[in-house]
Amino acid sequence: MLTPFGKNAENALKSAVRQVLLEHKRKGIPIAIWKDGKIKMIPPGKIKVR
Repeated sequence: MLTPFGKNAENALKSAVRQVLLEHKRKGIPIAIWKDGKIKMIPPGKIKVR
């Protein structure tokens, strides 16, 4: 179980990641992820934002 500070930190990180994904999608910039031991580029049209 997270402390209130830990929960706030987790929420801040999730929000920051969401904002970056939305910005990349809006500007048409792909994102790089690490998958199966390799770097994979995700095109802006396939970026999933929750």
